[in-house]
Amino acid sequence: MGPSLATVTVTWPDCLDHIRWVTLGSEGWRAEAGGTYGATAKPVQGGMPAHRDTLTPEQIAAVAVFERITYGGAAEAETLAACGVPTG
Repeated sequence: MGPSLATVTVTWPDCLDHIRWVTLGSEGWRAEAGGTYGATAKPVQGGMPAHRDTLTPEQIAAVAVFERITYGGAAEAETLAACGVPTG
């Protein structure tokens, strides 16, 4: 179990940061970005796995889009554009 994703767009107002988090996971984020994450500066804890070795960049972007739209209530067109996901 992880934290609720209802506030995903509050934690990650910038989709590219959200994508970076999914790519790096907890330990990678801590090593590259420091001891806090997101706009709310929460301490990095736990075991968010890195997905850079298991998913392509396109798949990681799709995960971020899914989370932002499905759980965060973000608008689809704006989210796809902000996350760099082509439509069509």
